[in-house]
Amino acid sequence: MLREALDAGRRSEIDVAYQEGAEYLQTMGIESKGEVARILDIAMNPNSLFLTLRDKKRAVNTNARQLSVEQDMKPVVESLQKHGLSQRDICKVITDHPPVLCYSAEERIYPFFEFLKSVGISPEKVAKRPTLLGLEVNKSLRRIVDYLQEVEGKSIDEVAQLLETI
Repeated sequence: MLREALDAGRRSEIDVAYQEGAEYLQTMGIESKGEVARILDIAMNPNSLFLTLRDKKRAVNTNARQLSVEQDMKPVVESLQKHGLSQRDICKVITDHPPVLCYSAEERIYPFFEFLKSVGISPEKVAKRPTLLGLEVNKSLRRIVDYLQEVEGKSIDEVAQLLETI
């Protein structure tokens, strides 16, 4: 009985997080309730079946967790705005790559855009290919860019074009 009460309390907490997240996404301009539900399920449910529908390469969002609008979602959106993405671009990024809502603005998004800037790739490339945000700078992105420039001899414009295909 105690376990049932605890489980019910936890479900209620999750329901509140989903509701607040849904309201926030709708105020940003993502109006479709189905799309909002899909985004939040991918961002908050590590076992989301929605993820495999659009992204065949990734079967799970390892960063999925209960999100807070104030502590998680707003800092991500503000970071994307600071790096030059428009409201429309941000909605596209969130819609096409919901795990972005789980990322730390300070630890992941800021270094990502700073790296792009350091190699001369504009933030608009992220709006064209939001899944780029899934690449961690020091684990993947830096190695990809270095390989393309140093081994393949690609110019930064060619690298930027290739990154749009990842």
